[in-house]
Amino acid sequence: MSTARAAAVITGGTGGMGLATARLMGHDHRIVLADLDRTHLDDAVRELAVAGVEAVGVLCDITGKASVEQLFQHAESAFRLAEQRPDDFELCSHSARAKHPAI
Repeated sequence: MSTARAAAVITGGTGGMGLATARLMGHDHRIVLADLDRTHLDDAVRELAVAGVEAVGVLCDITGKASVEQLFQHAESAFRLAEQRPDDFELCSHSARAKHPAI
């Protein structure tokens, strides 16, 4: 499969390992960044765009099933994936951390 049109979904994609993964994968993937902070998302998407990476940012709380489902729906819509191949999501990188209330 050619990865030129595949998408990579990266949670916690606005910093650290998530943003590093987006930079690396962005050379041959469309990137969907997920994070809780809109400002950080916008900054990361802008940074990637300057580097020539096609990316979108989606607000997402990985601790909520509905939020994660909306993440993938938004990704499909943003990149019109439903009209293409069933294997359009080649990578999902989980770089976000969820804090347990007891910790």
